[in-house]
Amino acid sequence: MAIYLASGSSKPPTQTSLLFEAGKPNPNKSNSSFQYNASNPFNGFQFHKPGQRPPPGSRDAKLEQHAKMRMKAMLKKLPSTILQKLTDANSTKNLTLREFAKIPTEIFRILKPEVVQKFPNTSIEVITSKLFRGQSTVLAHFLKMASSQFFQDMVKQAMIMFTNKNKGIPKDYSAAIIAATKAHFGSVNTWNAGLLSKLQLPRIINGFSPQDFVKLPSLIWKNVLKSPEHARAVAEMLHKADKGQRIAIIQASVRAFGKPNKWTISPSSQSQFHSYILLPYMDMKYIKQLTPSYVAAFVKTYFKTPGVGANLPREVAHIILNKLTTVWGSPKTWNMTVMKQIGVLRKALPLSTLQKLPKSTLRETFKDLGKQSLKAAQRAALGKRAIEIYGNPKNWSAADLSNIGSIAKSIGRSSLLQLNRSAVLDSLSNLSTIDFDRQNGRILLNHIKQATSATWGKVKTWSSSHVQQLGSLVTGLSTSDVDQLSKNTIKDSISTFKAHAKNLRKITRRKIIQKLGSDFRTILVNISELVQDIPFRNLSDITFDDLNVTGENQPKWSKGQALKLINLYLVQYGDIQNTSSSNYGFENIRKMGSLITGMTHANLSQLPFDGCIDTLTVLTARNDWSIGQIKILYGMFKTCMAIQDARNFSSITTGDLNIAGQTLAFLTPEEIGNMTNTTCREAIRIIGSSGNFEGAHIRAYQRRLDAAIRCYGKDNSMNFTDDDILSFGKLACGMKVAHIRRIPKDVLSNHLYSMCRTPCLPLALKMEIANRTKMAVGYPGNTADPMRGLPSETVRDLGPCLDGFTPTELKKLNPDAVRFSIASFNGEKFLPSTKAVIVSKYFEINNTTRKRRATNTISSYDILSLGSDLSTGLTSNHIKNMDNATFADSIETLGNASLSKEQIHALAARAKQYWGSLDRFSPDMIHSLGKIMTGFNASDLDKLNLTSADAVSALGEQAWNSSQLTQLIAKVKSHFAGSDVSTWPASRFLAIKNMLPGLSASDLGKMTPQAYEDAADTIGVVSGMSLTQLQQLCSKAKKSFGSTVSTWETASVRSAGAVLGGCDAADLSSLSRDAINVMKADAIKLFPGGQLAKFSSGQIGQFDESQASAVTAAQKSSLSPAQVQALNQAQQGDNYVTETTATPATTVKSTTTSAATTIRAGLSLVICVVFAMGSL
Repeated sequence: MAIYLASGSSKPPTQTSLLFEAGKPNPNKSNSSFQYNASNPFNGFQFHKPGQRPPPGSRDAKLEQHAKMRMKAMLKKLPSTILQKLTDANSTKNLTLREFAKIPTEIFRILKPEVVQKFPNTSIEVITSKLFRGQSTVLAHFLKMASSQFFQDMVKQAMIMFTNKNKGIPKDYSAAIIAATKAHFGSVNTWNAGLLSKLQLPRIINGFSPQDFVKLPSLIWKNVLKSPEHARAVAEMLHKADKGQRIAIIQASVRAFGKPNKWTISPSSQSQFHSYILLPYMDMKYIKQLTPSYVAAFVKTYFKTPGVGANLPREVAHIILNKLTTVWGSPKTWNMTVMKQIGVLRKALPLSTLQKLPKSTLRETFKDLGKQSLKAAQRAALGKRAIEIYGNPKNWSAADLSNIGSIAKSIGRSSLLQLNRSAVLDSLSNLSTIDFDRQNGRILLNHIKQATSATWGKVKTWSSSHVQQLGSLVTGLSTSDVDQLSKNTIKDSISTFKAHAKNLRKITRRKIIQKLGSDFRTILVNISELVQDIPFRNLSDITFDDLNVTGENQPKWSKGQALKLINLYLVQYGDIQNTSSSNYGFENIRKMGSLITGMTHANLSQLPFDGCIDTLTVLTARNDWSIGQIKILYGMFKTCMAIQDARNFSSITTGDLNIAGQTLAFLTPEEIGNMTNTTCREAIRIIGSSGNFEGAHIRAYQRRLDAAIRCYGKDNSMNFTDDDILSFGKLACGMKVAHIRRIPKDVLSNHLYSMCRTPCLPLALKMEIANRTKMAVGYPGNTADPMRGLPSETVRDLGPCLDGFTPTELKKLNPDAVRFSIASFNGEKFLPSTKAVIVSKYFEINNTTRKRRATNTISSYDILSLGSDLSTGLTSNHIKNMDNATFADSIETLGNASLSKEQIHALAARAKQYWGSLDRFSPDMIHSLGKIMTGFNASDLDKLNLTSADAVSALGEQAWNSSQLTQLIAKVKSHFAGSDVSTWPASRFLAIKNMLPGLSASDLGKMTPQAYEDAADTIGVVSGMSLTQLQQLCSKAKKSFGSTVSTWETASVRSAGAVLGGCDAADLSSLSRDAINVMKADAIKLFPGGQLAKFSSGQIGQFDESQASAVTAAQKSSLSPAQVQALNQAQQGDNYVTETTATPATTVKSTTTSAATTIRAGLSLVICVVFAMGSL
């Protein structure tokens, strides 16, 4: 597909020594008779080859028309002498380097070939510097027109330039070089090794498309993988490649070297085939074909190298470990040497192995094991082994603590409390690098405080060097601790705080910002995510210059802050529609960082057409867009490609798809159906791996899967292959039971782990997958009881698909199969009935060791192994029979679990039994107990000591009933915040958070506008507020943001959140499209039922999928039929089908698009302008 447009940014070239030539005349003072001709401004230039003018009204004609609008202004500004040399080939050789510097990059796109081929060789460096910083399409076009030698010299100069910058060549520039190589030397299938050597293949291999790898001759591919330098480049590319490139590389290797079951590794074969680079990226089909001897040789030789296989999927690691056991024997016998050789595979070691590894092996490998991304159950097993090997923690030395490394996170609260404080201090350099949770960090920090009381002194005297030594343990600092630190100490330690910002309490982060005062403006680039805690009111103190100095290193602002701060750019650069498009070119867009997400839908739609390819490449690389914004970006993509209807997709290329990225989730089946087979397959791979379907209706998956099945030629009842399932990715959620039955059992086995962990997978599909697995794996092993025949490996792979079995079936599972799979269940979601059976089977007496224990007795190791989700399957008897140590070590896990009321009350009773009356509960204990605190009645809560912000904020994270709220608010007023709410600063409201509904409407009426504004984003997501309370808060919002809701900034609308639910009908019905677009989905669901009905049908129709999906059944029941229809259409988007609408035709070849699609895409600049005027 030809693209006739130019970059929206005129960029200054690098100031090299060749840029200016001394003694040359000033071209602006030339007496040349050549003049700019306004009536024929493009005389001497070329937008297309002779005789290939695009048809009027076509995509390419529209693209050319828009490019000419931009180019005309550029040409008018160029001196006449330069214009003459750019249009007269006989004069071109006289261009000076100073003159080259004046030529906008975009103009290189319309030069005639005879002009380009007359460029002097002395210009290579300056042209390379200019074009390899501009739009890739301009670069590709110019390289194609240049002579073969000039092209090769430019590539060579580009290699030098990027080497000097210590940077790799970006993918789009590599693709431009490859496209030009095809123009000069023919199709990829004709290339030879000499040509690839000239092009320095390792440097540009990231630009090859999947189709290029398919066409590359096998002989060339063999030479590539035989060369150590080229093999390293392929390995680096595989690490960064998209799914399509990875699949193509592996398949090209199989064609060149044969099936993987024939691959070997030996000293002689290594020089023939560097196959070791491929294994970490091979899919399950090929991994299973590898021989155990090959895998063993590979692992022994290469896995010990840091970084090799760093992203190896857990299910692939399981297969590799199984193959290793046939060569090296049981992992239970592996020594230190073997453990070091397996490298990243350590993250997949089964519990049975970790529980029985020799002590001598563990002593030497604890630290390395702790560095792996282990599951909670694996860490729990290793924590238990650490105590078994090193004895009572109170006797551990600093060397012991340093040796077990991050496994210290899993030895339990009671063990951490026993540690010798001197040993903790002596191992601080190691402990400070471990990511402890807040409570365990607090325990270790207390040890440090006691051990350093004579040397460091009290917290208020600490210097920045003390804070920096703490490293990750700063997460254990209380709000009071931070308040005692001096401003300079905090400022000089900001790098330490920002590194662990995610683990600091919000109230602590806000205290850090408060202590910095106005100085936060000068160190924005250094405070990272801490910027999200800058009070809303203080954002007004930030200037454009404050933001601009951060360059491309913008901190990660919240969406609400971005909505506010983006206005600084809009003011500085001017109105998007009426200013130079270079102001909003991709370079400036990139500098905006996360602030770009603050652009409204109208802003995004108005971004310049010129340079839209590079702009889209920057925008689609971000993953923090709302669903509504992604829709707008998809519309931008279609406008940029001049797509008017589905038929235009027939000319879209795979390169174009890479520009669209995640926005391709909004491709319609009709659009997919009009693509070429190659392009639609690549589109499906991108959608399946990176498409954003947040809040999407199941029809979104189903319709795109149907299109995928037709694209892959499987709409004829043929079975699916490994490549099909791998490409479909998350689109598998749109399958029907009949589709699952068309997956051969070996293919289903290969993808069982990944398919079952696709969050959107419907229960009906889980049931079919579970049943097929039972019959394919369980039945051959135990015909009488197939469930009993399922081994732990299969149970592990099934994971969430265990929901597909009935409780009766699950009860027949072998207890050991469940127990040894439990690590893979950590972090997964199960149905309550499934969780109950899994927990029951986990504790089932099945061996002589457990026969000695009481049925209901459990250990802290068991709780840590089950994790927060599965722990909800514990019975009241389990809880009652916990010993004190188990309870103390388990409260953090249980306090974060989605417990039932019965479990909460049982655990609250155990807390009182262990710690006594609630007046003895410290802030740390309150925080650790988490949700368990809600199990105490009002009289118990009245005994709490609520004098610290840490204690109050811990309670503010939980949900309370009315009697508890009444008691807690009374306690907060009398012991913490004061009885007069009018004196409360924002920090008090931030602390009480979910206790806010306990304040009366009268109390809320006393809140100052300043306090409300600084706490608005927290107040706006609090649930349980009555209409009366919300009405009072709406009046506060009006005092802070303006008396007329329709005039509020979008940032204010987003911060107000659920408080909008207290505004009246006139306020809500006046909200603009932009205001509707920025409302949080979590806030919409908190509106009182009748309030949502105050939106018009048109406003509700403007919800995106995630917003519409958040609407509750109670809210929906208050809507009129027209509003319900608008809501349904908003939730389902282009997949909406009314009850009276017939089933869509099966063909995907469409000559028209739906009205919804046309509106969503914003197909032309005219539509964008109308959209901005609020006419849509």
